[in-house]
Amino acid sequence: MGDMNAKIESNNEGSVHVMGRHGIGNMTENGELFGELCARCDLIIGGTVFPHKTCHKVSWVYPDNIMGTQINHIAISKRFRKTLLDVRNKRGAHIGSDHRLVIADFRFKILDARKKIETRRKKYNVQQLKMPSVREEFKLGLKIRFSVLSTQNENTDIEESW
Repeated sequence: MGDMNAKIESNNEGSVHVMGRHGIGNMTENGELFGELCARCDLIIGGTVFPHKTCHKVSWVYPDNIMGTQINHIAISKRFRKTLLDVRNKRGAHIGSDHRLVIADFRFKILDARKKIETRRKKYNVQQLKMPSVREEFKLGLKIRFSVLSTQNENTDIEESW
C-alpha cells in the first residue's frame, strides 16, 4: 500500500486480472507502470474492485477542495483476494495531510499451528509366540525388565530413594 501517484481508470480491458471496474479518472503514466508492476507480481489493486460512491474512493483532494482523485492504493496478492472484504477512504480522519486515509478490511482464517502427533501402539506379531524359541526369548526379556523394577522397590525405602 502507499502513495503511488497512480491514477487508475475504470476501463479495465486487457487488465481484468489486475484491477476492477471502479477506478476514477484517466490513466496516467504512473498508473500504467503500477498496473504493469501488479501484473508482474500477481497483485490486484484493491481500490478498484469495490463499488463505492466517488467520495469514498477519492484519496487526494486538489487544493480547491472540490475535485479529487484516487492516487493512493492498496494492492494484494491474488492468492489472498478472497480475504479482502473492502477498500475505501476515511474522510473524517485528520492526519495532517491533503491525502485521505485509505483503509482495507480483511478476514483471515488462522489455522491451528500445532501438528497432531499420532501415537500408534506398537504391534506385536502374536503368531510368532507359538514358536518355542521366540516365546522363551520374550519371557526372558520380560523377566529382566520387571526384575530390575522389583529389586529397587524391595531393598530401599521410598524416603531413602528420594
